[in-house]
Amino acid sequence: MKHIEVLVVDDEEDVYLSTKLALQLLEYEGIDVNVSYSDSAKAAIEMIGQNKYKLIFLDVIMETVNAGYKVIDYINKNHTDDMISIFIRSGQPGNVPEEYLSLIENIDGYISKTDCTMDKLHDIVKALA
Repeated sequence: MKHIEVLVVDDEEDVYLSTKLALQLLEYEGIDVNVSYSDSAKAAIEMIGQNKYKLIFLDVIMETVNAGYKVIDYINKNHTDDMISIFIRSGQPGNVPEEYLSLIENIDGYISKTDCTMDKLHDIVKALA
C-alpha cells in the first residue's frame, strides 16, 4: 500500500474535516493517506519542520492576508530538497488571483474552495502517490 502525508493549512476546521473524510476513501484504492491539520501559518511552519509532508493544501488568507505566503516562503528557503507539492485552496479567489499565484515559486496548483470536489482531491493525491 502506498502512503502519503498530507497537511491541510486552513483557519476553517470544516475544510480539514471534509478533506480528511474525502481522502480516507482512497484507502480502498491502495493509498494510505494521513491528513494533519494546522489553523495558522506559524503552526504550519512548525509542523513542516518536524514532519515529511508530500502534499500541502494551503489557504492564503488566515490570521493575516498573506499568512499562506509565509508558509510558502519557509518551504522555499528550508525544504528545497523535499518534494513537497503545494496546492493553494482559497475561499476568497478575488483576493488571491490565480494569475498572481503562477508567479510564486513551487506552487503546484490552485483550487477554489467552492470548486474543490472529492474527485479533484483524489486526482491530486493519486498523481503524487
